[in-house]
Amino acid sequence: MISVEEAVVRVLVDVPRMPAEETPLDACFGRVLAADLLSPVDVPGFHNSAMDGYAVRATDTAAAPV
Repeated sequence: MISVEEAVVRVLVDVPRMPAEETPLDACFGRVLAADLLSPVDVPGFHNSAMDGYAVRATDTAAAPV
């Protein structure tokens, strides 16, 4: 039996990396970004530290496609 560390090394060395591809947003659920994604605009577009962020209930998003 091999160690977990050796198994991880083998996977990283032996499994080929998939090429990057462009995919529509609604088809991206469960996928991984190949690079950082940056917004071209600030959201919100003004300083509002008391209200920054979003809150949702987990039950409201359980069936959300993205």
